[in-house]
Amino acid sequence: MLVVGVNLGSTWFGKRLRDGGSCVASSKGILIALSEERVTKEKSAGGFDKSFEICHSALGLNPKDIDLVVYSSCCELVRQRIELSNLELYSGRTRPIPSHHLSHALSAFLVSPFEEAIIIVIDSGGNILNANGQEESEWWKCSREQHSYYIGRGTECHLIDRDFCDPFEAGVGELYRAFTKFLGWKSSVYSGKTMALSTYGSGDRFKGVDLFYFDGDRLKSKITNNPLQPFEMIQNFAFNNKIYFGKNRNANEPIENIHMDIAHYIQKQAELAIIQKVRLLYRKTRIKNLCIAGGVGLNCIINTKLLEQTEIENIFIQPAAGDQGQCLGNALYGLFNILNLKDRFPMNTAYLGLSYSVSKKEVEMKIQKHGKSLKIIETDDILETVAQLISQGKLVGWFQGKSEFGPRALGNRSILADPRFIESKNKLNKLVKDREFFLPFAPSILEECAEQYFDFNYSSPFMLFAPNVKFHRIREIPAVIHCDGTGRLQTVSIRDNPAFYSLIKKFYEKTGVPILLNTSLNPKDSPICETVDDALNFIANSELDYLTIGDVLVKNNSKIEDASFPD
Repeated sequence: MLVVGVNLGSTWFGKRLRDGGSCVASSKGILIALSEERVTKEKSAGGFDKSFEICHSALGLNPKDIDLVVYSSCCELVRQRIELSNLELYSGRTRPIPSHHLSHALSAFLVSPFEEAIIIVIDSGGNILNANGQEESEWWKCSREQHSYYIGRGTECHLIDRDFCDPFEAGVGELYRAFTKFLGWKSSVYSGKTMALSTYGSGDRFKGVDLFYFDGDRLKSKITNNPLQPFEMIQNFAFNNKIYFGKNRNANEPIENIHMDIAHYIQKQAELAIIQKVRLLYRKTRIKNLCIAGGVGLNCIINTKLLEQTEIENIFIQPAAGDQGQCLGNALYGLFNILNLKDRFPMNTAYLGLSYSVSKKEVEMKIQKHGKSLKIIETDDILETVAQLISQGKLVGWFQGKSEFGPRALGNRSILADPRFIESKNKLNKLVKDREFFLPFAPSILEECAEQYFDFNYSSPFMLFAPNVKFHRIREIPAVIHCDGTGRLQTVSIRDNPAFYSLIKKFYEKTGVPILLNTSLNPKDSPICETVDDALNFIANSELDYLTIGDVLVKNNSKIEDASFPD
């Protein structure tokens, strides 16, 4: 049996939805999962048109091969019927999932290693539950999904509670988005910037002013939601609580101390609210396994503190925790809830996209359009050569195997650098990524060495936790340590990614450090490179030093003077 999961690109009333994608799954597991942005090259692109075509083509499928297509949407009542030209061939085989949040819950639990777990789904909002006589286009005035809590057992997820489901309520995801906009970033796509900036701030300025509170077991906030006026929402809250947030920041204005403190405030308030809710859910269920889904699941600081500050012993978050993961949840709903598949399959890898195997000759043909700016460098041992280059301070693009599912580069579409020198971070920020000073780069470490460097004894293959770096290791790897002494950790095993593991090990043998700095292979505000052409175009127009494509090493000839590899 084959099931396709997709998420719609707009509501019936024309609201644009973000973070689309397509997934094909069978009784054998996830065959392919691809976000729409990777194909369209538009950051956070919604819908599924292009990814749908690519997935079918990559697997060599005909419409008759597909048993079912399951779709989801957001900010509207569940649509029982859709009319989309690219789904006409599947007439009679299209089904909606009953709720946006159920899709998130299934996307986490059904591929987790747990037979039983608490599941929390927290985002900016899912489907409307009851329009209450309101127009659906004014979805914030309706009863809708924002925080949903489930118990997962076997192959089933049962809803046990909700918060922030009444009209005009604003949950953690909704408020995090509003504060992100207030701080000068245009959408929740940039919530990670608010999270990173929060560690530079102080809690003293707004001490004693709570944003969230409990009414019995129900989590509430002190802000009335109006997503059309996010700045007024926040400023009214500040006025009513006699605190000063100042004017909302414009994107081109400098970041000042007050902005750091505001970021710190929303982050800490979100942490406290979610930690308290999880403690409450644990007391009710006594279940020590937790799955997290929804966009808030990408907040690696909260994820880490849930392990440190609650009774939860094990956490699973699949790598596309936000709406990109809807296509996965939808496909799983089709397999397990409609076609009644009984045997679950754990998600052991995020490498669920396409693989582009190209020969040296094909690369030579592709770089011709870039003139003399790109040149292939001969090497008998790509791992040895790249490890040596990185240890010499070079920035190397690493394009290997299948692309990652989700927003994080996990060693197949990455830029790699030496973590031992702060210059690596500075060069990446200023010359390649054009990023704000406060954004961290991730440490990718050999799995067996993780506890030598981090106060953390869990696997973190999807880069969704940010534990403390051991104090005596801080000077050793300054380029991957955030200002609060943490690192957004990726543990790398030879089982999950042999090529990336072997490269880190080569670097370890040369330097005594089992870590590489890892960031995504993409220019600013663009999706991660998906294809070989994407990667070549990127290096040709950047200050990246080298790019590997499989076993082929490409030098950015116009940017580098390197005596080690003469022309």
